[in-house]
Amino acid sequence: MPVTLETIAERVGVSKWTVSRVLRGRAKESWGSMARRADEIRRVAREMGYRPNAAAKAVSEGRFGNVGLLLSTQQRTSRLTSGMLNAMHDALAAHETKLTVARVADEKLTDPDYLSDVLRSLSVDGLLINYTHHMPKQMIELVRQYRLPSIWVNVKRSTDAVHPNDLKAGKLAAQLLLDQGHRYTAFVSVTDPWSPERERHYSLVDRLRGYEQTMKAAKGKPSVSMLTAMIRFGRGIRNEDKCVEVMTDWLARRGPISGAVCHSEWALTSLLLAAARAGVRVPEDVSIVYIASDVARVGVPVATVRFDEGEMGRMAVEMLMEKIASPSRKLKARRVEFAVSEGGTLAPPPR
Repeated sequence: MPVTLETIAERVGVSKWTVSRVLRGRAKESWGSMARRADEIRRVAREMGYRPNAAAKAVSEGRFGNVGLLLSTQQRTSRLTSGMLNAMHDALAAHETKLTVARVADEKLTDPDYLSDVLRSLSVDGLLINYTHHMPKQMIELVRQYRLPSIWVNVKRSTDAVHPNDLKAGKLAAQLLLDQGHRYTAFVSVTDPWSPERERHYSLVDRLRGYEQTMKAAKGKPSVSMLTAMIRFGRGIRNEDKCVEVMTDWLARRGPISGAVCHSEWALTSLLLAAARAGVRVPEDVSIVYIASDVARVGVPVATVRFDEGEMGRMAVEMLMEKIASPSRKLKARRVEFAVSEGGTLAPPPR
């Protein structure tokens, strides 16, 4: 038989309302007798195994004390690291709020009836949407129609979003090469920056743009080139061996290029492997700068321009709590800044 406020009140010999106020932390305990009675109520509640009725509490307070994290089932579409997830949990715990994770397929996210059922069953006060690209337009419209307080994570939107300052990242990476004296450089990616917007993440375009702006504005007008090792065999399928093959061939005929900025970890690992195969030394022959959210685990310390995904998770939670407090208010997008981590892949160009 479930333990209720009434059964605790009967055991202690007080009213149901007194028990309710004590267990909700709303009873004044300044008097000694009241403090002792409150301690007894809590002790009896623990001994009897009392568990608060979350549904009743939600109805009375108008809040569930829970937010949802919406993810895609598509690979590479929702990037969620342990650092970001832990930061979200910690930030929500400070607000006495829990997190429910939901992974939903694209075709279901565009179904109004299904999305309505998902939002209802999650019992959440708001949503953190970690759905970065390949984003169905119908989904964006449905989220707007339901008017559930939502914050987009790692998505470049003008409002209600948090994302890294990738334009600045491209500039920082280019400046690292310039400071070492490099004048002939390349931006290396495994994704085509000119592919349809739905098929690429905005960070590629912004990082490339920041790199180009900085290199072209430098004194002496250094050379800028672009290597894309994107090989497709059907929609969204990439071949890592082919990428290494393309990069190996490029390194063998790269001419005076002595520095490279890698857009992603895949580009970095492919380029390092290609350099080993081509007999190109790093950094003696080619310096490498890596743009990422984490330090690369490739056996050597890599010069990196990186941002903290934990910070992005915390910022997203704080924005969502503001949004829940004022659902109709549009919050200006916030950016996570990058910092430079020194590594052994950066040196002056060879003579």
